[in-house]
Amino acid sequence: MHKTIIIAVICFLVACKSNQENWLQDYQKTKCNWLSLEEVVSKDTLKNIEKFSTQLTAINNEIEEINKPIQNSISLLNAEKEKTIQKYQDEYRKITDAHSDIYGHISTPAYEKKVEQNTQMSDAAVKAIDDKITALQATMEKNTSYKATNEKRIKLQEAITAENKIIKEKYKPQFDKLQYELDEQKDGFKYIVSELSDAESNPLPEKEMP
Repeated sequence: MHKTIIIAVICFLVACKSNQENWLQDYQKTKCNWLSLEEVVSKDTLKNIEKFSTQLTAINNEIEEINKPIQNSISLLNAEKEKTIQKYQDEYRKITDAHSDIYGHISTPAYEKKVEQNTQMSDAAVKAIDDKITALQATMEKNTSYKATNEKRIKLQEAITAENKIIKEKYKPQFDKLQYELDEQKDGFKYIVSELSDAESNPLPEKEMP
């Protein structure tokens, strides 16, 4: 009786090992196919981008040339803005250090008033610069040459997006098939684990002493 059980268990374990090996081979094959397909899609997408690359570069260069005078002015204003912020931060530190030398960490109405005034002046100075930048950006947006060239860029980007979508749709059935195989293999793995768990929870009966 015990001999029969032992043989049955051995056969079960051998079968489980075989199932595990088959599952692993199938899973590795499916994953490799998935990665290979991703590489194909990536290459096709890159080719699509390269196809429009020359046109897109030319349009971007044209826009850059149109906007160059305004962009230079905006860059100067941004630099001025950074200096202004730094200036009022330095002033705040001076006010705080001078106050701390006399009162330590204890605040006073006079100190709070100076800090508030410094903050208000800083905010007003920064806002004045931001308003100038906004005005320049509005001027740029109204430029007819810029608007026409930017419209060409938008249409070209839309064409690239549309082509990429076509590429994704082209390979979608293959990805769906591989995803189905992966789901099936995951279920198979759960079944193998379940069988092994059942075998571990039902050990061989101990042989009775004669």
